[in-house]
Amino acid sequence: MPQRLIPYGNANFEKIITENYYFVDKTKYIAELEKYTCPVFLRPRRFGKSVFTEMLRWYYDIKAKDRFTGLFGNTYIGKNPTAKHNNYFFLSLDFSGMNIYAAENTKEIQKAFNSKIGSSLYGFLMYYSALLKLNEDYPDRFDREFNEDASAKLKHVLELVKKVNGKLYIAIDEYDSLTNALAILYQHTPEGQNEYLNILRKGGFFRGFFEALKDGLKQVINGVYITGILPITIADMNSGFNVADWVTFKPELLNMLGITQYEFEGLSVFA
Repeated sequence: MPQRLIPYGNANFEKIITENYYFVDKTKYIAELEKYTCPVFLRPRRFGKSVFTEMLRWYYDIKAKDRFTGLFGNTYIGKNPTAKHNNYFFLSLDFSGMNIYAAENTKEIQKAFNSKIGSSLYGFLMYYSALLKLNEDYPDRFDREFNEDASAKLKHVLELVKKVNGKLYIAIDEYDSLTNALAILYQHTPEGQNEYLNILRKGGFFRGFFEALKDGLKQVINGVYITGILPITIADMNSGFNVADWVTFKPELLNMLGITQYEFEGLSVFA
């Protein structure tokens, strides 16, 4: 058997499973996460947050049903699947890289945020166009004609999912990439001129997006998994997203990301 590869910096779950990379089986935590509607799990960089998020996509994506055995057959969850596997439209949002816009003015930051979200929603519509019963040109028209902010675009997509009686699972990776950078940049700035606080207070575009997520939970969103580094962004939005389930230090989820000594020693068996 060829030597296993180390997936350093590789967040492609499918590639890790199918191309002989080392894989620490964290799939047992999926069932634990399902006990919460909006779990927020925080860890520093290089703890495997992105690959875990990608794993959730393959697990819940309704279009990946025929890949379940191939990808999860040798894992804990493959042998003990939950009833929710491969039953959802899955929207993956990645806010990484948004920190580079922190020094811009609010208008430019919002423009970059709208573009980031819009790109993800466009990809979602392209991927699920058949299941959403969309015309072939609909995703392009959506991208071209819907010039509203990210919150309005999200609400429109939620309506499309609702029309086909679908359910949506959303995962947000690096949710605080932008806001952490803003918090540092404006830490000594008076409140009225503080762009970090401005986008998180009522009427701010960042808070507005999370308010749209919160409203969606009453309709078609079945779960929102959020990962990042710090809790301050959600905490400072106050009622904007007060549905968050803080699970970072839950004993049953403590080792969901990263690698324990026991897990590391287990890898040597397969070296």
